[in-house]
Order: sequence, then C-alpha cells, then structure tokens
Amino acid sequence: MRRQIPDEWSVARASTTDAEAMAALYREAYPTGPGLPAGSGYPFPQYMNAGWLAGSIEDDGFRWLIARSGQEVIGCFGAVTYAGPAGSDHRVAELTGLVVTTRWRGRGIAQSLVSSICRALEDAGALFLLAETRTGNLGGWKSTVKAGFIPIGFEPFAHNMLGRQEHMIMMGKILPAASESRTLNSRISAAARRLGSVCLRLLGQPAPPSRAATPNAPGFNEVPIVEQATSTSIEVVCPGLTDHSGIVGLRRIRGVNQGELRFLDRYYTIRLRNKISGFAHVTVDLQDRRARILRLEVEFDGLQAFFLQSIIDHLRNDEFPQPLACTVVDVRADFVPLHASLLAMGFFPSVYYPSFLTSDSGRLDAVQFTRLLGDDLDDPAEPLVELAPDLTEIVSIVLAARDEARHTAHVPVPDIP
Repeated sequence: MRRQIPDEWSVARASTTDAEAMAALYREAYPTGPGLPAGSGYPFPQYMNAGWLAGSIEDDGFRWLIARSGQEVIGCFGAVTYAGPAGSDHRVAELTGLVVTTRWRGRGIAQSLVSSICRALEDAGALFLLAETRTGNLGGWKSTVKAGFIPIGFEPFAHNMLGRQEHMIMMGKILPAASESRTLNSRISAAARRLGSVCLRLLGQPAPPSRAATPNAPGFNEVPIVEQATSTSIEVVCPGLTDHSGIVGLRRIRGVNQGELRFLDRYYTIRLRNKISGFAHVTVDLQDRRARILRLEVEFDGLQAFFLQSIIDHLRNDEFPQPLACTVVDVRADFVPLHASLLAMGFFPSVYYPSFLTSDSGRLDAVQFTRLLGDDLDDPAEPLVELAPDLTEIVSIVLAARDEARHTAHVPVPDIP
C-alpha cells in the first residue's frame, strides 16, 4: 500500500530496511537519562531496537507504516492486528507508537499516518480499533478523534512516561458492522452502565439495563490454595478451563525486556480439594508499576474474586523495586456478579468496550476494571482542561467511581485533579 501526499512527503508500508530509522525516531522522541538503556520510561522499549522492529515488520501480527521525505523516515505508526483473545474471531486491532520527528511536526503527518493505518486495518477486516493516547501530550488523542474514534475510558496512572506516572485516554473506533451485530439481550452492573452509557450514546447505541447483584458466593467449604506456577505447568491445565470465568484475555501490545529486567510474567494456579481448579497469567511492568491480568480461568463461578485477591496479595508481597501502583483486568459486561466482586475488592470501571467480543448471540460489550494500589502517587499536572465535553464526562465518571472505591479498597487511593 502506498498513498502519495502532496508536496514533500508520503506514507508507505514499512520495510525491514526502515527499521533502524524508525528506532532512531523513538529514541529521539523518548530520550533516557545517562546510563539507562534506551526505552526506559516508555511503555514499549523494544521500539528503540531496530532488530526487534525488523522482526515485527515481517510478523503478520503487526502492521507498520512510515512517513518519508525523500530517503528520510520522518514518522511511523504501528498496529497489533490481532489484539483479541487467542483463538478468537473478535477482530480487534490496537494502534501503537505514533511518532513524528520534531522538525516535521505540525504538517498533518501524524493525522495521515493514523488515517492510513485505520484504512489498512479496516480493509483487513478489523471491527474494533483501540488506541491508548497520552494526557501529557494530547496530539495523539486529537488525531484519533479526527479519524473517527470516540473516548471509551480513562486509565489513571497507567504508564511511567519520561520518569513520571501519567494517565491515559482510551479511544475506540467501532466499525458499523460491529455495532449492528451488538446483542441487546444482556444486563450489566450499574457501575459499568454509568461509564458505558456515555460511550454508547456517542455510537447511537442503547445502554443495556442494569441489574443489582451481590458478589458470587464461593461455594466451597475449604480455603483454596493459590500458588505461583510456571508457564509449562499452566499449559497442562489450560485445555480443560477455557472461556468460563468472564475474564477477557486480550493480546494487546506488551513491553519486551531490552537490556534490563523490567517486564515479568507471573503464573498462578488455584487448588481446591487437591485439584487444580483454575489458572492465571499476569504481566508486571516494574517501570509503570502496573500489573495486567492477561488471562484467568476457573472451574466454576465464585472462585474468580478469591483468586484475584490472592494474586494481588502475592504481587504486593513480591520484592519488587517499588510497590505496584495499580492492577487492571478486562471482563465481560454481562458477568454482573463478577463486577460486584470486583467493586467489593476496590476495583472500579475505567474503560467500556462496546461491541467488543464475538459470541453466538451477537457482539458483547466488555469493561476494564482498575484497582489503585499505591499510596505514594503524585498527581501530574496535565492539560485535562483541553478535553472535549464527552471525554470530560467520562473522566468525571471514572474519578467518581474511583472515589467510591476509596471506601472499599484496603489501601489509600490517591487523588487525581
């Protein structure tokens, strides 16, 4: 694919010969302190590595575009083409790493990269496009708005950007085919509905009715045992425990260690009556101080909350260089008792994904829940006053939910201006 842009530059599909120039763009945009490896303070340090970029350019799971003036690469943008759960047909893609060299900014290059990659992904069959945009630099957010994205969430203290914790705005572009096949037969929790109603209103879609629920009763007489495991042992129990717990295992872009041990994988099993009744995979970013539940499956409802709380306890007792700031988990919108369990644990809805998952009854909504763990977080001064009214409403809803969680969480929850 190649699209000519008038005057001095053009957008094209990246090739492996562009990898070093692309890595140089990321190193320029996200410099590191003396003695630190390239990429420290950026969520994906592998983008500074030309070898890794070259491999991802050849990988069907990625799509990379560049902007070029003559022989010079002046901008680039990527996407994870299969961000949905493994083995699924949810057709979710995630945009990543928009960057333009300093002297070429302000000429529409970023916007052209965003629009071009959206067209490429849509032509390839994607139905839901995700984009996590910065609050410390609103250029990416503005570009996604112009490309037809809507705000779907606000992620407090999501990443450490250039040495400080920063909030993120989650944007989504939901294709008409996804919205048209969205099921209207589900009910959700009141907490998720408050956030989802804004996102769905922007799509012209009805919000599902809410229903009251209490946390699922565990249904066991003995205390389950949660243990740290290995990826090999997890593979043994995976086949018998799939797609039951309501946890959505997204394959979003993840950081890769580059010269320092920054990203950790943690695996856990839950054992009941001497039988493994569930497993979980968690990724930890030591720089972001953030844990993401990538996957969690259990044999029966009622184990999820106990398992999640035990995992959080394990993580908080781990000897990390700094205590974790937050943990996040994505769940189906129609698993209302699980929502109640999460709320009771101090989680709150932070992202609402309309028409996100394919099911036999139509596409289902999903919700990201966040739990803030750190009590030492400084509120960064960010230009949130520049946000559009609909996004301001979403931020207000998330912060109100955070305040409600303050009364439930076992640790102090920091303020956000």
